[in-house]
Amino acid sequence: ASPLRTRFLEAVEGDLHGRHIESLAAYLETLELARASTDPWASVIAEVSIASIVEYDDSVPNFVGQVQPVLQRLFEEPQGAGRVARYAAGNILIELAYRRGDMEAMNALRAAQGCISSFRVAGPFGPRQLLDFDRALAPEEPGPLGAEYDLGFGRGRRATRDAEGRGCAVHLGNWPVGGAGTTYAEATIEVPTAGTHTIRLETPNAVELFVDDVSIARIDRRTSAIGRTTFHALPLSAGSHRVMVKLGTRHPNPVLIAAVLDGEVRGDDVELSTAEVRGPHPLAHYLDVTRSMSRADWVQARERLGPLDPTTASVMMLVLATGVAMSDPLRGPDVARDDAQRAVSEARERDSHAWYPAIQAARFESDNGRVREALALLRAGTNDFPDVLAFPLSLVDLLAARGWNDQV
Repeated sequence: ASPLRTRFLEAVEGDLHGRHIESLAAYLETLELARASTDPWASVIAEVSIASIVEYDDSVPNFVGQVQPVLQRLFEEPQGAGRVARYAAGNILIELAYRRGDMEAMNALRAAQGCISSFRVAGPFGPRQLLDFDRALAPEEPGPLGAEYDLGFGRGRRATRDAEGRGCAVHLGNWPVGGAGTTYAEATIEVPTAGTHTIRLETPNAVELFVDDVSIARIDRRTSAIGRTTFHALPLSAGSHRVMVKLGTRHPNPVLIAAVLDGEVRGDDVELSTAEVRGPHPLAHYLDVTRSMSRADWVQARERLGPLDPTTASVMMLVLATGVAMSDPLRGPDVARDDAQRAVSEARERDSHAWYPAIQAARFESDNGRVREALALLRAGTNDFPDVLAFPLSLVDLLAARGWNDQV
């Protein structure tokens, strides 16, 4: 068996059974193995491992001390771990640099990521929250953004403004004109050498990308449930280029993460969804679903999960089915809840040592008004899973919400 896949499965098993300290160590070793591996799945395993590692922040002792050196090595020399995992590692390193107030390191990491960290912003244009995304508004005229624009009825003429990012994430709202609508964000990028480059866009909103006044991509999330991260490869000449992003959203402070990467980068370089792959390798099914979940692409996660027979599916896949059901934007709340409860009930019956079905069952009991039953489950989980802080924290929250006193 592949040492990489074996160690990864040990990490997953440790996480499933609430041994988070042990699981974190296994995930970190998995990343080290992925860098040196020639396994064709190494990049996916690394990407999924990084997404799992983030969940242990603030819950495992010495999290930063354990994680930072491993992620730094992967960021500097990703090798078999791949570029998508490198980018995910860089985002965590940027956040850690912010926490310790190391702005020099943060800026260096941000530059190495290719992030566009500052924009000139116009909007939000209104008053229609989403319909104006279908209109070519004044900022789409050729050339750089103007000094001010009429934002529409009740909003008046407003000056364009600068928005700076926290790391790679730039929030475009919370200005004198708040609320939803269509917003434009403009930046100038410098391309050192001519060739193919990839613009990575991350936002949950409807978005259109322009480069040098030409529309490169239009992702309408009002009509298509597309993941929040997309990659757009295009040839660019050396020198300066004007990038403009148009967003349509109901959110008053939409987020935009944009980066320019060398070469052609895609998010799904490894195909894991075919029957030929999944038949002899059930691990491929798990990786395929968790990769989509790590990118917050819940519709694709549901499609990749497919129909599950709760009586034969593994407990780990039932846990994934619970998360997918609760997060699927196209599934009604009642249907999602019923699907999740079925998966949780079957998982608890099949494996009493799995922590996630136990805490989810407690949450369902609480939501159904069975508070005493929920408290009993949370107290039992606090004793059974000492590494899992979610149990005592949920217990405190439930007691506080009810105005009850207890010793936790």
